[in-house]
Amino acid sequence: MKIDKRIVIIGGGPAGCAAAAHALKKGFQNVTLLEAAGSLGGLHKDVEIDGLHFDLGAFFFWSHHQILSLFPGLREKMIHAGSSGHLSLSNDFNLDKYPITLRGYVKEHGLVATLWDLFRILQYRVFHSESECSNVEELLLYFMGPFYRKTGLDNYIQRLFHLHPGDIHVEFARKRVNGVIDKFRSKNVLKNILKGNFDYFARYSIAQNVWARPESGFAAMYEYIGEAIMVTGGNVLYNRRVEKINYRDKCIEVSDGSIVEYDYLLSSQPLHLTSKMTGIKLDAHINYQPLCSLFYEAKEAILPECFVLFNFSRKGKWKRITFHSNYYNIEKTDNTPRRHYFVVESMPAKDELSNPLLTIELDSDFRKTFETTKLQDTFENISLIGHRITENGYPVFGKSFDRTKVNDFHEGLLNWDIHNIGRQGEFDHVSSSDASRSAMNAIEAIWKKEEFAIHFPILTNNHINNPAHTI
Repeated sequence: MKIDKRIVIIGGGPAGCAAAAHALKKGFQNVTLLEAAGSLGGLHKDVEIDGLHFDLGAFFFWSHHQILSLFPGLREKMIHAGSSGHLSLSNDFNLDKYPITLRGYVKEHGLVATLWDLFRILQYRVFHSESECSNVEELLLYFMGPFYRKTGLDNYIQRLFHLHPGDIHVEFARKRVNGVIDKFRSKNVLKNILKGNFDYFARYSIAQNVWARPESGFAAMYEYIGEAIMVTGGNVLYNRRVEKINYRDKCIEVSDGSIVEYDYLLSSQPLHLTSKMTGIKLDAHINYQPLCSLFYEAKEAILPECFVLFNFSRKGKWKRITFHSNYYNIEKTDNTPRRHYFVVESMPAKDELSNPLLTIELDSDFRKTFETTKLQDTFENISLIGHRITENGYPVFGKSFDRTKVNDFHEGLLNWDIHNIGRQGEFDHVSSSDASRSAMNAIEAIWKKEEFAIHFPILTNNHINNPAHTI
């Protein structure tokens, strides 16, 4: 079914690109993607220093990732990393598969203590219910019991948001720690213990088919995506910053002075910007945690089998290390020069961003993590060669966070055919694949609305003349 409606998408990140590709696939004939920068990618960013490309985050694409499904030829531009080597650094500075395994827990705490801790989980659940849990602390204690603190997961969560887990809304756990929660459901634990599966609890317990962006950065990957959208009939307009959204007239004022009209608008920009551009009030308090990415080069490979190391220990402000060279060097021949480099994601407080010595202090903090530990020598011969601060790194869900106010804002915009999509647009702590899927769902909703209008034009006209909701 061909649909001659104007779909305009603000923001060319994963969600925006997914929305554009899916809209074209569904038969929309007029699809325009507006990107404020000179290239697509959104939060998929990298920084080039001396020929090395460092991610602002840890980005991997599993075979089921929506972007790979929408752009199947993209794999030819990417690096096949094979199995995902994700490890965690425990409270006692041992390495385990991320987030934990029964084998690693027994090794660190002993078999008797492990069995006792499993019993305490069952005991805790007898006197509590999942529905009573109102914050991250309560939910993870309910499912993980002693494992929650003894593995150091509480350290990781507190480091991520600069909030005690008891002050973090339960929504975060259900969105970002749901995989861990599911692993600790009683039937799953008992089944795997009876099977003797001591690698259980690891998130990636089987070999994963993992892809990474090109070694030269995200540019080649998103150039392909942009071209694919245009080849299939879409418009991609670069360096077009949106200045104002006139939602009543369904048009956008762009930085180059042009006016872009639409029938449906999808916005992946932060909610406060959409509120400012439309003039529609956002009652919810939106808060973000900043991220400081530290870029290092090493003289030799560090933990060669590890792609990502999560910090569950009590020490350090950093939450994660991504060892780029450990997967980019996989397919290189013996004669190809190898450079070893990685990025450390550190989590400073907002009031620290004005500190001119912040980078030096975070570098020192990272190095001190390994002092007097078995990994001390591993991180000795490294050099800090750059950094980048991202002020709106992660959405923060404090205990007082009111999702209903955000939903009310979304609903108000939907009445004017404006859909918020993506991690920033929906203010959601989700993966890029889930954000892309959400954007595709928005297109599906629009398509169903148009399909209904074609088959039932009288009912649709009545609804237009007598709208159920207004702002």
